Amino acid sequence: MADPARPPPAPAPAASYARFLALEQAAPAGGDAQWWARLTENLPDARLGGSALSDGAGEQRRGTELSPETSEAVRRVAQRAGVPLKSALLAIHLKVLSAMTRRNDVVTGLVTNCRPTDRCLTTGA
Repeated sequence: MADPARPPPAPAPAASYARFLALEQAAPAGGDAQWWARLTENLPDARLGGSALSDGAGEQRRGTELSPETSEAVRRVAQRAGVPLKSALLAIHLKVLSAMTRRNDVVTGLVTNCRPTDRCLTTGA
């Protein structure tokens, strides 16, 4: 008999890893970069100046090490907000960009991986 205090387990995702791989392999090479270039071409330029590390493609990376105390404080903020640590770090990143560029609207990039949506299974999109 099911325990009424426990919700039933969530159903397994409809999308399989095999489907994800098939979609990735079918994606045109460089299509993502072209799509993002078109999407962001009219945004105001708010690049950060000064020295930077370059990956050779014109992208800049900056980094810093957080002290153990700061790292723990960020973990507590994430826990209090009920979000994953990576979400709190992204919010901090966006706040720093906003402060450094003196803009309230900033754009950043985030590489992720995911399963295709159920829509992808039926439409291929």
